[in-house]
Amino acid sequence: SDFESRRKRLQETGVIRDTDAVPLPDQGVRLRARPALPLAFLPFGAGQFANGQNTKGWLFLTAEAALAGLSAGMYLANVQSGQQGPRPLRDDVIQIGAGSAFWLLAGIGIWDALANRPQEPVPGRAAP
Repeated sequence: SDFESRRKRLQETGVIRDTDAVPLPDQGVRLRARPALPLAFLPFGAGQFANGQNTKGWLFLTAEAALAGLSAGMYLANVQSGQQGPRPLRDDVIQIGAGSAFWLLAGIGIWDALANRPQEPVPGRAAP
């Protein structure tokens, strides 16, 4: 039939796969879609969560949130103390150090999310 000849041509060119080689969802296996690329470029472990690496995601989320909070808090304290006179150099060092550590950790998280991003759809959990 015309349908079968078209299907065979599409399989030969690689446009579609042979359906006998891929397990169907009703056979207990689901394919989880490949995570969207823009998620890998977000801080706070978004790329790790999208890749299914939840433990790493929580570690990046916690560490980056703590560093961002420390840097923002020290900025607010420095602005306030600067209005009252000279501020201690130690406070500037903590603020800039925490901000720099945040951006370094965010960069490492982005690199890790890209390096561990699945290249194809990955098998998910079996259907209940």
